[in-house]
Amino acid sequence: MVILSYHNIRVPFPSAHSLLTMQTSMDLSALAEVYFYANSGSREIGFKEVYGAGPDECPSLHLRLTRFSQKGMASVEKRARVIKDIISLRQEKIFVYVTQAKPLRFFLWLKKLGFRIKIIVEPHSETEAWDSESLGNVDGIIYTTESLRNRLVRAFSIPADIPARVFYHRIRGPLPEAMPQGRPLEKTITLGYIGGLEAWKGVDTIIEALRFLPENIRVKFIGGEPGGPDHKRMQALAGGTGVSDRLSFTGRVPQQALSSEAEGVDIFILPLLDSAQGSLPLKLFDYMQFGKPIIASDQDSVKEVLDVDSALFFSSGSDKSLADQVSRLLTERSLGPRLAAKAFSELKKYAVDKWLINMNDFLETIVVK
Repeated sequence: MVILSYHNIRVPFPSAHSLLTMQTSMDLSALAEVYFYANSGSREIGFKEVYGAGPDECPSLHLRLTRFSQKGMASVEKRARVIKDIISLRQEKIFVYVTQAKPLRFFLWLKKLGFRIKIIVEPHSETEAWDSESLGNVDGIIYTTESLRNRLVRAFSIPADIPARVFYHRIRGPLPEAMPQGRPLEKTITLGYIGGLEAWKGVDTIIEALRFLPENIRVKFIGGEPGGPDHKRMQALAGGTGVSDRLSFTGRVPQQALSSEAEGVDIFILPLLDSAQGSLPLKLFDYMQFGKPIIASDQDSVKEVLDVDSALFFSSGSDKSLADQVSRLLTERSLGPRLAAKAFSELKKYAVDKWLINMNDFLETIVVK
């Protein structure tokens, strides 16, 4: 069995899409030979720095990165390379794994030409240019959440006989043996956030919530691009709100350094504002590992993983609702450790080994279809 993992992304590059597709491809390489097609990314960022592991740690993962940087030329190069590989691998069972609409339509076209491939699509959001005909002609669909599945099925009338299964994201790396020791709440309380600083991720809500919280509450933003447009937007918002001196930005942090950056955080915030653009952030599973209480927006997709026993929820986009939940944790001092322990205990559901067993079964289902 061979898997062709084909994406219009840059590698290495610290975007959520790049992280998700590379993690999945690395994990799939435990089941089959995986050929990974992507555009060459930043030369200033190390592969292991972004993804937490190097290609040498995944001997069954074969990188097919473009030499051309211009998008049009890179696309032609990728397509030519994948056709060459399909022809050379014609004796194998070939699966194609895509996450975007344009690559999906390209491989459906190849299939019409007679190439013997099984196409699996994993939609990460509703904002892609999906269409009913394309989604209705794939061999299998991986959904990242049940809520995303329901919305896409309704929107595009996806046939019920197409093999489909929900695969939640996984923890990155081995399952921790024990929950990290939390620290007692001190005079200065630090709220933490990990990830990009785009507005649809709800990060502005954290800044705005500080208006309703005491001066000793600060926020640490881990990740993002220093000096970029999103960073500047947040700085302007903080200045207008009068809380600039209560924020800190680390900039991009290597995957291996996340746990050390998390040590100084008391409460993690998952402020997802628009689940149509990304239904279930990877950072959620990082948060669950760190042994700190989580306050999350009340998106349906998030509630598929967390519940009232493992997190507090606030009304998505409401700064006052978020501030109220922070205040609750500060008042009910025993609540935070209890929530953190329950979230940590749920991690075993999202271990890579269980994902691999379920994925192998899913692929076998598609083979015999």
